[in-house]
Amino acid sequence: MNRIVQIDAAPGSTRSLEIQRPRYRPEIDGLRALSVFIVILFHAAHRLLPGGFIGVDVFFVISGFLITGIILTDIDRGEFEFTRFYGRRIRRIYPALIFVLSCCLAWGWFLWSADIYSQLGKSVFGGAYFIANFIQSKSSGYFENSSQTNPMLHLWSLGVEEQFYIFWPVILVGLRKYGLNVRTALISIILFSLGLALLDNRRDPVMTFYAPQTRFWELAMGALLAWSGLDRPDWQRRSLTWLDRRLATILWERPGPAVGLTLAGASGLAGLVLVGLGVSLTRPSSLFPGWLTLLPALGATLIIAAGSKSRTNRWLLANPAAVWFGRLSYPLYLWHWPILAIFRLETGVEPQGWSVVGLLALALILGETTYYLIEKPLRRARNDGLKTLVLAMAMIAVGAFGLSIHRFDGLQFRPPIREQTGLARDLSSIVDLYKFFDVDPTWRKNTCFSPAVDVGFQQKLDACVDPERPLIFVMGDSHAAMLCPGLKSLQAGSDRAFGIAQFTNADGPPFSTTIGFPAIGRTTIAPWPT
Repeated sequence: MNRIVQIDAAPGSTRSLEIQRPRYRPEIDGLRALSVFIVILFHAAHRLLPGGFIGVDVFFVISGFLITGIILTDIDRGEFEFTRFYGRRIRRIYPALIFVLSCCLAWGWFLWSADIYSQLGKSVFGGAYFIANFIQSKSSGYFENSSQTNPMLHLWSLGVEEQFYIFWPVILVGLRKYGLNVRTALISIILFSLGLALLDNRRDPVMTFYAPQTRFWELAMGALLAWSGLDRPDWQRRSLTWLDRRLATILWERPGPAVGLTLAGASGLAGLVLVGLGVSLTRPSSLFPGWLTLLPALGATLIIAAGSKSRTNRWLLANPAAVWFGRLSYPLYLWHWPILAIFRLETGVEPQGWSVVGLLALALILGETTYYLIEKPLRRARNDGLKTLVLAMAMIAVGAFGLSIHRFDGLQFRPPIREQTGLARDLSSIVDLYKFFDVDPTWRKNTCFSPAVDVGFQQKLDACVDPERPLIFVMGDSHAAMLCPGLKSLQAGSDRAFGIAQFTNADGPPFSTTIGFPAIGRTTIAPWPT
């Protein structure tokens, strides 16, 4: 361990600062596992754990703590370089993300219609360039039904983290360079960002949920904890020691000589209780981030502060199973949501029972494969500069391809989905095993379902309206169009004759106002013309 005397300490202070690379802490991997586990459980079975989305907030605190510790340590050692910092971030984040984005693009290329592939391209563009939170805030809320089939929805949180990483090193370097108080700056950021979230979540809850400025306070809480561990004043050390002894006197009949164990144990246990309360009390209808967000944020802070001295941390979070799961947390997080979203999109139903178990097992297999075959080898490979450049160029290419898919209406030159052969046909038949309806993803595309330019009104009347009565009138976007093949099956097998009128359009109202029907949001309801 290197020892450096801090020459710019406060006047009259004789303390020294021991500066070393942040040591590996297995309980933080375990906390990662806990945060990702409750998020995945919420995504897969939200009725079982309706507040599980707060796991992202736990992860924000972890990220703020780890990144700030690395930056401050390098600054105080005189070794911080922006290129090296961002290079490490690229080598850490990009490999698994590029792989997942590429696999989703390949799946859509073979199996999805142009309108759905176009939306995927837009989401991939946002994920690759770390602006997914801004794109999602302009389209729909996190908890809305339309978001549940977006394979890239979960990348909003990665966007917030990366946006934090862009500004945070610059801020810390500036504070150190000009001798400003880091603690005062961190507390100010926390109060300002949290106050902004509390003010905005009633006015614009969707934007507040995704906006970086209303989330930075959570990362700053972890940052404040990291700074306290590196630059703790003497009065704070004495206060914590006194508090630990008082707690030991209250709890134990014969307190032992060990210092810090009682306070660490209480801190770790209290942190887990706060996270548990956050999961229990928070609902999708809650104003979030808000006061309830303090529960997981404070809980994660207390757990990290407790460290390995806490028995709860050692037994629950630092055990080998939790550490193993935590090391896979990033690729597992990347994989689990696309798998669930693709299932919903392909089948039109919510996964239930054994379907959930099978999908999560697949996510775990893919996450482990990604970690051991892609993420871990690239971390250990030499020639960091070349590796960083290649990864950056690959991510730019993936994002540009996603944007092109969206701009060119889903690349409609691709063969019709059900006419493809080979791998696409085999994959399509596997998906068909899960379908409750005979859903044809083409949905009479370019006639009754028009993803690009609306066809003429008379053509719709001729091709899309059955002569039988009574008439079932299907109007809306792709979610309405996907019901028509199932209705056709019911129509063919029913003893009672009925007709179907299909007027659907991709991602918007089924008619333009020039035809004479009012456009109301994503789904239009209008009387049948006489």
